[in-house]
Amino acid sequence: MKRVSIKKCISRSQTKFKDTVLRGAVPASDRGFLYGDGLFETIAIQSGYPLILPAHIDRLAEGCQRLDIPIDAAMVRKSVLESSKSIDLGIVRVSLTRGEGGEGYKPPEIVHPNMIISTRPWPHRLAKFSEEGIETGVSKVNLSRQPLLAGLKHMNRLEQVMARRHSPTAWPEVIMTSTSNQVIEGSYSNIFFLGSKEELITPDLSYCGVAGVIRDAIINLANDEGRPVIIRDVRFSELLSAQELFFTNSIIGVWPVRKLERKSFDIGVAREIHAKLKLIGAVVNA
Repeated sequence: MKRVSIKKCISRSQTKFKDTVLRGAVPASDRGFLYGDGLFETIAIQSGYPLILPAHIDRLAEGCQRLDIPIDAAMVRKSVLESSKSIDLGIVRVSLTRGEGGEGYKPPEIVHPNMIISTRPWPHRLAKFSEEGIETGVSKVNLSRQPLLAGLKHMNRLEQVMARRHSPTAWPEVIMTSTSNQVIEGSYSNIFFLGSKEELITPDLSYCGVAGVIRDAIINLANDEGRPVIIRDVRFSELLSAQELFFTNSIIGVWPVRKLERKSFDIGVAREIHAKLKLIGAVVNA
């Protein structure tokens, strides 16, 4: 496939938040719109700076390599920094699609990617959940096993949409399992739990799920501190015997689980990890 430079599709206002794209900026024939043929990153902004931006760009670049979509990483970085610099506290989303063309599902031989950058305000309710923990449960919607897409933050999120649609409003996040009944992640987050020997355990994402940048940051923190981290298949019954259980992503940071079904959990280690992520500038300090 012949590669060409990225076409920047839209540049957002730096003085206020917008949730809709400019009219005509993204064509209806864009493959991201038609087929979910693209990737995205959701990045926290604090004091005009996008947090752990290199990790987000690295993940986006890796996803582009796997999907064979051209990327100009330097341009992405510059655009994100420009869109963030006047925002005190907020969120920027970078969407990168394969652009237009092709014959139905078949991609075009010459690719002209589109990049869309959008911003939105910070949801201040997040701090309460990080401090107090949340109640959660298991979604009735399963994640399909597809190793070709495993780990990618691709634009086709219908399984997650259905999971959120059918979850009780009392659950800010929900646990998702695969079609083979393995625990994988939350609908928009990764999962960790604390084992009997104080080790951190997180599900293997070789067949489905999104490899989060905060998941990686927590693994690195644990390694630096000498705390064992185990990545493997996880059964739901293991969660019910865990000391602690928590969700993570780049916007929520760490959400301790206070209650799952009839099981109550401690939340001390999860809160400590969240505080350490703040100290290293990986999550918002708010």
